[in-house]
Amino acid sequence: MCSSDLDSYHEVDCAGMPLYICDCVNDFDFLFSLNKILFGVGFLALTIAVAAGLLYAEKLISPIKETVGFTKKIARGNYNIFFKSKSDASEIQELQAAVSAMAKSLDEQEKREKKLTRDVAHELRTPLANISSYLEAMAEGALEASETIHVYANLRKRAFWAKRQPKWWR
Repeated sequence: MCSSDLDSYHEVDCAGMPLYICDCVNDFDFLFSLNKILFGVGFLALTIAVAAGLLYAEKLISPIKETVGFTKKIARGNYNIFFKSKSDASEIQELQAAVSAMAKSLDEQEKREKKLTRDVAHELRTPLANISSYLEAMAEGALEASETIHVYANLRKRAFWAKRQPKWWR
């Protein structure tokens, strides 16, 4: 080291190496300004990251909210649903497809139940109306005795066969 270099060193560490002491206030001002800039840039980056996260979360959550609304409609018996928004996530698309398929299946099942109820009601009304009309005719005496016995036997035979029908037929 030359003597001009030693003039800038004022202290020596325990190993005997000279320590540099900054006499310049401008260096501290520079470091303070640099710290302020880095803090500002860090805060700006954090704000942008949070805003981007919130936007992405909203984009991800909105199809789920729509699906929840549709499931509530399905629970109330409204099976005609159509999803308006499409999600980029394949899992959400699968969820929407499953909810749509479930709604369609429930709608078809409800239609089958209503048709079955109508058919059973019709099948029950026809013989009951027949039996009721014969019983009224017998009660009013509109049928002769020989016809009454024949009608009674016929009604008894129908009741006997109705009891013998397999459970799946009844």
